[in-house]
Amino acid sequence: SDQRFASAIPEAAARVITTCDSRTAVEVVSHILKRSSRSTSKKPATPTDRQWSDRVLKARRLLQGRQVVIVGGEPRPDAIERIKNAFELDRVEWVRLVEHGAGSAMRAPIARPETACVIVIIKLCGHHHADEAAACAKAVGKPCVYLTGGYNPEQIAESLLQQASLQLQQTADDTAGHPIES
Repeated sequence: SDQRFASAIPEAAARVITTCDSRTAVEVVSHILKRSSRSTSKKPATPTDRQWSDRVLKARRLLQGRQVVIVGGEPRPDAIERIKNAFELDRVEWVRLVEHGAGSAMRAPIARPETACVIVIIKLCGHHHADEAAACAKAVGKPCVYLTGGYNPEQIAESLLQQASLQLQQTADDTAGHPIES
């Protein structure tokens, strides 16, 4: 059901696979081709088609027009777009880090004035990188939000509102000169 499979297998290669002796391979690739043709015939959803919860809308008011930095896992363009659209962000910078490598790549994005907060995906990030991201964020006065589950906008909003809403509210008040309504 993952569209990345359909896009990763060129149509010509898929057609060759459907002629091989492996019944399982033929069934899987045939299913991918059918699913791919169905999804490309549909009208793509636009960001305005999605209705977000009140929690996402509240978090949006704290983040919109700014940037978030994500640490942990591999950057996924579809997830970046979804997060950007849900919170009306100017930018989402998902920092690519090497396991057991240096975390220096996250320092500059975290320190940028337009960065509102740092989001650490705990399950996809080493302890050293999580600690370093938190330290970098603290050093420049930015909140660091830990995601213990997935990273869809609903989960991000919930974690953000529980862990960093007061600090983000204060930043928004200082920047805009007036409070954001709850």
